[in-house]
Amino acid sequence: MELVSKNQTGAFEELYDRYKVSLFSYVASFGGKLKAEDNLQEIFLKIILKSASFRRESKAKTWIWTLARNFMIDQQRLNEFKVNKNSYSTDLEGEDLLESVCDETTDIENSYLQKLEVQKLLDCMEELPLNHKEILLAKIQSDLSYEELAIMNNQKVSALKSLLFRMKSKLMDCFQRHGSQV
Repeated sequence: MELVSKNQTGAFEELYDRYKVSLFSYVASFGGKLKAEDNLQEIFLKIILKSASFRRESKAKTWIWTLARNFMIDQQRLNEFKVNKNSYSTDLEGEDLLESVCDETTDIENSYLQKLEVQKLLDCMEELPLNHKEILLAKIQSDLSYEELAIMNNQKVSALKSLLFRMKSKLMDCFQRHGSQV
């Protein structure tokens, strides 16, 4: 981060290459691909502009993810983000998830069954409170440790682990409740 704040040649490019995929995945889970690309650009711009304020109290990765999380919360507040359950699977998250699960080598029946399972999971995730969903997505889509996620969410590690366990249990209950329904 120090090299980025000092405008060192190649420092930003290295940082960008390291975090672009995982941050894009996280940001895309809140809307469509074009919006995610715009938001990702704004997040990296904030990283550049605020890099001098990085105080090394935590790892750079934790600071970057906290910045991204806070940016997305701000965006949701500005847009009064409401997920439409009927169109949710047409957002980037649903499309990419469905496409990645169902690659071209699987047969049509397996592909369809996998899409149904993914759709059930997406429907069940909608039952989680937004802040819980954010934590779960951050854990799944990043390589942040429990300690880093706890710092990012101003929680103790034990409380975060407990929350993740409860979310997993809720998802499993919902998934079983829906059985073969989508």
